[in-house]
Amino acid sequence: MEGLQPYPEYRDSGVPWLGDIPSHWESSRLDRLFTLRNEPPIDGDERVTAYINGRVTNRKNIPGQKIKGVIKEAGWQRIHPGDFAISGMNAHMGGMGVSDSLGKCSPIYLVLIPKPQINAHFISHFVRFEAEMGLIRSLIQTIRFNSADFKRNDLKSLYVWYPPIDEQKQICKVIDWINAEVNKFISIKKHQIFLLNEQKQAIIHQAVTRGLDPSVPMKPSGIEWLGEIPEHWDIIPIKRVLKRLIDTEHKTAPAIDGGKYPVIRTSNIKNGKLVFDDIYYTDEKGYSEWTRRGKPLPGELLFTREAPAGEACIIPDGIDLCMGQRVVLLGVDSQKINSEFLLLSLNSGVSKDYIKNKSVGSTVPHFNMSDIATIPILVPPLSEQLKIVQEIGLKTQSFDTIINKTNNEVLIIAEYRTRLITDVVTGKLDVRSIAATLPDVENIPLEIPTEEEPEEEFTDEEE
Repeated sequence: MEGLQPYPEYRDSGVPWLGDIPSHWESSRLDRLFTLRNEPPIDGDERVTAYINGRVTNRKNIPGQKIKGVIKEAGWQRIHPGDFAISGMNAHMGGMGVSDSLGKCSPIYLVLIPKPQINAHFISHFVRFEAEMGLIRSLIQTIRFNSADFKRNDLKSLYVWYPPIDEQKQICKVIDWINAEVNKFISIKKHQIFLLNEQKQAIIHQAVTRGLDPSVPMKPSGIEWLGEIPEHWDIIPIKRVLKRLIDTEHKTAPAIDGGKYPVIRTSNIKNGKLVFDDIYYTDEKGYSEWTRRGKPLPGELLFTREAPAGEACIIPDGIDLCMGQRVVLLGVDSQKINSEFLLLSLNSGVSKDYIKNKSVGSTVPHFNMSDIATIPILVPPLSEQLKIVQEIGLKTQSFDTIINKTNNEVLIIAEYRTRLITDVVTGKLDVRSIAATLPDVENIPLEIPTEEEPEEEFTDEEE
């Protein structure tokens, strides 16, 4: 935003991570700015969740959200619109915000009512900044990977700095405007990516279901939604092109500080690739135990049974890994099928349609091992598979270049938004004059939470 300047006068906050703050801002322990709501739910209250993107809402407000039941609801509490909610398990990752819904949440939440001098949205922005700085993680005892235990007493250890209430509202108005503008930009870019991926998928679908030569004789596939396939191609269950099909343990290897073996969870398999964001590592003992059934080898495929179901990727060279819960190993028989051709087939064509149809009508899409073994695969001769893979690569290279460029633009603007909001909420920039010129906007976070986020309703004893 152009024209923003620092405040005219500052003083030392006394904490290195914050630095100077506007001289008229105050500081307080977080617990002194709120009262704890201790209200039992009533019949008909629906679940409200605090997501790590800062939205606190009824789960039904999130399209496509996986909704799990819980084993017990002892100690659940009511939450009102305007309450500041902090998830005990996800607080260190930003799992907090101001509720937009009336409902109930689990006992691991802190549900806080703001005092008159406090705008809950402003405090939420500031405390989320503290979470990003790692302050909340330093206060709590981590009990498992990406899951912690933030309790009521921890509120006493968090300090926040804030201006008068009217200025808090002005800052929130500017942040809402920033979010709305950035979300519009990102929405446009993501729609462009969606259209590019559709065109790319059309190319892949044509190649893996019809081949490269439109003049070859065709035969009925026997599958209603597929139609005809090349006469010399086979259609067989995937198990016939695999040397082995291995399910993982029904739990995930422990995270070990200093461990060198990456543990691949379903969230690390996205869009046909192995993604190392938010990955963790285990030690030799964990690796040995979680590869008892077979060590994943380069060129083999990983397939997700759930959360989400049906994602696949190829294991790259030079890495020893083990599989997390709900991940399956597809040991490719290289004499029958090319790994890249199999991956393209799983992400398009008859195999993708089978996976999609199996998921229809399921609250939580899930694959049994028998479902995976019978995924139909179209299999041309091996030499033709290699030609198809090569041709798809040539035809889709330009799409990949544009998609990567557009994704980078999204990342850059998102990073800019984070820096700008941080400067605004910590008083590094004075937005009081510009706030009066901006329209009121309704800011709804762009990013939709997914089931890969920690299940904050459960504790270890409840699972």
